[in-house]
Amino acid sequence: MRAKLFIIVFFILSNKVFGSAWDNSLIGIRQIGMGGATLGLADDPSSVIWNPGGLSFIESKMIFSLGSFFVVPDHQYSKLDEDKYYHSNKIAFLPQLFVSYRTGKLGFGFAGCIPYAGGGMEWDVEDFGYGLDAGLGVFSFSPSISYRVLENLGIGFTFNYDLGLSKSKYDIPRKESPTGRASGERDYSGSSISWIAGIRWLINEKLSFGFSLRSPFELKLKGNSKIYEPVSFEGNTSMEFKLPWYFNTGVAYKYSEKVIFVFDFAYNTWSQFERLLVTQENVPFIGSYTDTTEFGFHNIIRINTGIELSGENIKYRFGIGYDQNAVSEGYENPENIDVDKLVFTTGFGFNLDSFIKNTWLDISLLAGFGNEVQNKEDSLKGDGYPGKYNLNVFIIGLSLKNYIY
Repeated sequence: MRAKLFIIVFFILSNKVFGSAWDNSLIGIRQIGMGGATLGLADDPSSVIWNPGGLSFIESKMIFSLGSFFVVPDHQYSKLDEDKYYHSNKIAFLPQLFVSYRTGKLGFGFAGCIPYAGGGMEWDVEDFGYGLDAGLGVFSFSPSISYRVLENLGIGFTFNYDLGLSKSKYDIPRKESPTGRASGERDYSGSSISWIAGIRWLINEKLSFGFSLRSPFELKLKGNSKIYEPVSFEGNTSMEFKLPWYFNTGVAYKYSEKVIFVFDFAYNTWSQFERLLVTQENVPFIGSYTDTTEFGFHNIIRINTGIELSGENIKYRFGIGYDQNAVSEGYENPENIDVDKLVFTTGFGFNLDSFIKNTWLDISLLAGFGNEVQNKEDSLKGDGYPGKYNLNVFIIGLSLKNYIY
């Protein structure tokens, strides 16, 4: 009986903050201003992540870009029989650095950014009995190379060293627990490697096409966990999961020297992240125990389009996008909120040459509005929790881009 109790305690450990919230498309301040569409354009250092095939076409020989996104989410939860909504607004700071260098037909690049997750969730246990303070992210450090095999066709490859970090504290309801609750904290880290391959094809002087493929990879995080309720103990633990394939394609149309239209389509295989494997060591009376939690995620699409209007010292950008979420019906819970979203963006580029030679300031603004979902008692699956869920988000991006030569 006591052994069974400790197995239950271990089940508690695998509280999750995963899902399509991992699908972070906030790469490149300029690109987000145009709705997040960039595959066909791929003409600045953020191509390291979006489409390395474009690096060999960048006009300037060397560019350095440093920026960050400031993300203000509004995760919403309400009980099914109430109109009162609770809000989680854990602000995220997503820095990113890009460098590109071109010589002849060769292009090189480097990126340091957060292509997966980067945010978190925070609930007060006194609000509706669900206490959580969690954050996670995957940081990528990515060298890249591109070669122009033809005058109008470039291919590229990016190698990613991916570092995953996860930290959380929780005090949540669990029916399986003798006390009806589970509380504890965890701190994990781990690394893996992945790759990105891309092509950019200049069909003619006005139209260009881009395609990129981002590989899946398995990430194993190791760390320490502390369980406080229903029984107190501490031990080593690990999580294993697989992140998906990303298939991205897009076109850019240069209407004139001052007007560019862009359109992207992405397909991501989140169904590969169907389960989470958690191993807990030092469990009293048991030793080591491994649990598999089913997620039931599905594959998703993302559609983005935008426009850039260029003046002598300023650029105006506008865009719109649709982000589908990967959380299947019945699996929603306060630890894992995501919904389908309609996204509106705008942005500006300012020439700072009179202050800092050969430097531009890019600013982007994004507002995303979610479509509320309901998780009813008779449709619960996995760790699903009954209630109404939604997610809106507001984002500001700032970066300085220096054209060194």
